Amino acid sequence: MEAEAPLPCRTDPDAYHAVTVRAAGARELCAGCPFAEACEAYAMARPALRGVWGGTTMRERQAARRQEAAEEETASRLLDGLLSR
Repeated sequence: MEAEAPLPCRTDPDAYHAVTVRAAGARELCAGCPFAEACEAYAMARPALRGVWGGTTMRERQAARRQEAAEEETASRLLDGLLSR
């Protein structure tokens, strides 16, 4: 998928990769971007990335990773319990 116009994150990268952007601002920056989902997935796979990616802040992505890890741990424990019966 190609963008019809230059993406704002490419024309004004400082606005997107500043550590001080809040969650609401991040969502606003990326609202309507056809690449937001792919961009967020890219950043989720790269924990060291800072700034706004796919409408999420670094803190939001860190929280999402922690939640995913907790869910995986819970699922693993449940599965282990079922298999050990």
